[in-house]
Amino acid sequence: MFSLCIPTMDRYDSFLKRYLPEYLKNDLIDEIIIIDENGNDYNKIMNYFPNNDKIKLYKNEVVLGPFLNKLNVCKKASKQWIVLIDSDNFADNDYFIKIKEYIDMYTPPENSILSPDYGNEIFKWKHLSSLPPPTNVINKSTYNQLKILDDIQSKKYNGNTGCISHLMNLGNFVINKYLINNIDISNETFLTKNSDCFDVVLFNLLCFEQLNMNFYIINNLKYTHTTSNDSIYLKTINKLRPYAENTYNRLYKFFE
Repeated sequence: MFSLCIPTMDRYDSFLKRYLPEYLKNDLIDEIIIIDENGNDYNKIMNYFPNNDKIKLYKNEVVLGPFLNKLNVCKKASKQWIVLIDSDNFADNDYFIKIKEYIDMYTPPENSILSPDYGNEIFKWKHLSSLPPPTNVINKSTYNQLKILDDIQSKKYNGNTGCISHLMNLGNFVINKYLINNIDISNETFLTKNSDCFDVVLFNLLCFEQLNMNFYIINNLKYTHTTSNDSIYLKTINKLRPYAENTYNRLYKFFE
């Protein structure tokens, strides 16, 4: 039912070596598409998983950066619903089961992203996902009401809960192929190449602006989000902060 798409660079030894065998056993994953930025993970996966028809493996001739590599790996998906997971994070069988149940029950429209409500104790949005469908969706009609609720919860728990701005840049969600097929980045060349620390919010912004996206927050949908000092976000945020702030402001303006 699902295409699992994984962009990677130098993450095989620390993460994919453990995660790929688990994904291969998951019957809800029809294909695992991996694009490696520099070829190091590509060679190791080829050696450890030779001739595995479920894995579709590619490597880039040049490093594209997070935004373009994620977009490219999703473009290679053959299924309607794409599970995009960073190579250092992990979604277990329960994640896929709950997504299938949600899709079967509610039939989300084609311009939809289905997002988990928990990645770790920093990234959690139970206060938004527990709203009954379809009020658990972020779009132009609902954003301001959800933002008020988000602000109230943040004050109540002294900031110890995820906020919408973090959710907009988290990723590790399920994307309908319609969004991938129809997003237009032709006028965003500079940002797509200079968005390493805010690539997900840029993708979400373009989907909101161009395709009137519905961003669903799914109750009790959990994955394992790894945070480390080696993250691209930490490495690039100081350099790219002005562009990130402008992108967030553009997103907020869309919701006005």
